[in-house]
Amino acid sequence: MQKAVAVGCTINFAGFQWRVLDRKDNRALLISKKIIETRPYHTEAEEISWQDSSLRDYLNGDFFNRFSEKAQQAVAETINRNTKNPWYNTSGGYMSCDRVFILSLDEVARYFGNSGALAQKQGKHINYFCVKNNEFAQIAKPDISQWCSFADQYNAARIAHDKSGKALRWWLRTPGDSELHAAYVFDNGSVDVGGVGVSTKRHDAHFYGVRPALWLYL
Repeated sequence: MQKAVAVGCTINFAGFQWRVLDRKDNRALLISKKIIETRPYHTEAEEISWQDSSLRDYLNGDFFNRFSEKAQQAVAETINRNTKNPWYNTSGGYMSCDRVFILSLDEVARYFGNSGALAQKQGKHINYFCVKNNEFAQIAKPDISQWCSFADQYNAARIAHDKSGKALRWWLRTPGDSELHAAYVFDNGSVDVGGVGVSTKRHDAHFYGVRPALWLYL
């Protein structure tokens, strides 16, 4: 099995299809190939980090418990560094020990293609967007007072679909411009670094797509 698991390939595990993002020794980092469901990031409209979020509780609880005992034993415990938002310096909170998690902004850049957008806030090769009057509009440069995102040559690689084939937005575990918001990937593959409300109890919150990730023993 180890030789068959290469970065970029798709494997079946625990009833889902997974894309292999990385390999280290006898482990492989997987992300679900499709969006498995839509959920809010958190149940309450409050400042929250990944460590204390309802989505983390769900993925490491009810979701993980669906796996067979054999499948659970094959999933490695992972210490995740929950880094700050690189544009807004919002704290990502403490490190977390996860069986199942979602990717951070840094990890999306590392595994889906890095145009340098997270390292430099201005650049001619980067396109910036915001939402005005419910329309997705390009802007000349980022303004922290606006809902800012970036698009680059890796948009297509970041697009994810649900089981019906519809492209949806999907959560990242990094906070947005405040701890009331979480970053996510748009349905067109661009990345919203300012984020959206974590809870459906806020007017700007949504049920966004969930793409679980995990480290699997080979």
